Amino acid sequence: ATIDGLTVLSSYTPCSGRNLKFMEKRGAYDAQLGGYIQRLHKENPDTVVVGDLNVGLHDHDAWDAKTNSDRHEFPGFLPEERQQLRDILRDTGFQDSWHEIRTEAGVTREPQEGYTWFDNDSNWAQSRGLRLDYVLTPPRMLQNTDTDSWRVLKVRTHRDQPGSDHVPLTVTLTKILTDKPTAEVARPGKPRTGTEPRPSPNADANPDTGWVR
Repeated sequence: ATIDGLTVLSSYTPCSGRNLKFMEKRGAYDAQLGGYIQRLHKENPDTVVVGDLNVGLHDHDAWDAKTNSDRHEFPGFLPEERQQLRDILRDTGFQDSWHEIRTEAGVTREPQEGYTWFDNDSNWAQSRGLRLDYVLTPPRMLQNTDTDSWRVLKVRTHRDQPGSDHVPLTVTLTKILTDKPTAEVARPGKPRTGTEPRPSPNADANPDTGWVR
């Protein structure tokens, strides 16, 4: 969907599943997703991708990363799955906005603040979760800019609003506007006196005054 110049793509990446029976399907989906993001971004630089990508890109995206040596054998943390998301980020130039904001100078957030999936209420209460949901954005949307564009202000999870095995992940954006005054140029041979009427809004040039926008 595109709203006020902002294109939002919501995506659900298939889970590789038990015994990795959907691994091939997932790989094909990731390849198509990357190409689709590139096409959308080419059409509109202000494009955001949100959704459950079913992968933990970093070790700290799992609560037991330091204690579970087999975590990389689980769906969502397989080397192939991680590489597929890295390929998407590389080919599109997009960034994992929660991670980028978390590691921004002066801002420190614990990894568990980004967890979006909990397999039961007990693990939810103990912050034993995984970060599987993302907001992907172009770098320009994470930087200060003086051009007409959208900018990410914050990305956060809402642990206080559980509704399923996932908790909500939201992104707050603002549109940076630049005031661009209309320029007027005088045609040679007819200097402006300051008393001429302005051109009509639908005219490129006014034949009576010789002024153009």
